[in-house]
Amino acid sequence: MRLLVTGFGPFLQIKENPSEWLAEHCGAQHAILQVSFHAVDSFLDALQQEPPSALLMIGVAAKRRQMCLERVGNNWVGPGEDVLGKRRGPANIDPAGPAGRAATLWARGDRLDRRAMRYSLDAGDYLCNYALHEALRHLPRTRTGFLHIPPFEVLAREQQLALLKTLITRIEQRFQ
Repeated sequence: MRLLVTGFGPFLQIKENPSEWLAEHCGAQHAILQVSFHAVDSFLDALQQEPPSALLMIGVAAKRRQMCLERVGNNWVGPGEDVLGKRRGPANIDPAGPAGRAATLWARGDRLDRRAMRYSLDAGDYLCNYALHEALRHLPRTRTGFLHIPPFEVLAREQQLALLKTLITRIEQRFQ
């Protein structure tokens, strides 16, 4: 099994993105994406040539208090501009597509450390949700999920790294 972990670079007031640090230090093959629609599209286009078995994308959610495993990539992008000043919304991501696409990386029976991690049905309306939706749409054979993380000031980097490594171990064991 080949697992690929992604993080995002800086954007808006996030000068050092914790998702970038976690992706770089989790021990798995990783890629860092610019916070732009074009970067996400180019990355997914390139992956279609040789898709990984599993794709775990990570992004920071400044207002979250826990790590959140996103269950759905919603077919919606808001009016926010990416780091290149481009916007795709407010609009459906795929006008002909369903309202949402279910993440395929999580198992219903997964037990979580409820103090630090929970499931979520709201991946937002910015690049994180866009990346999840588009990965699920363009890589149908790849087990795909998105993990939103809080800032390190809310949940310490060492604790997040330990939780991420545990999550990666579970994913690798499940799909071997």
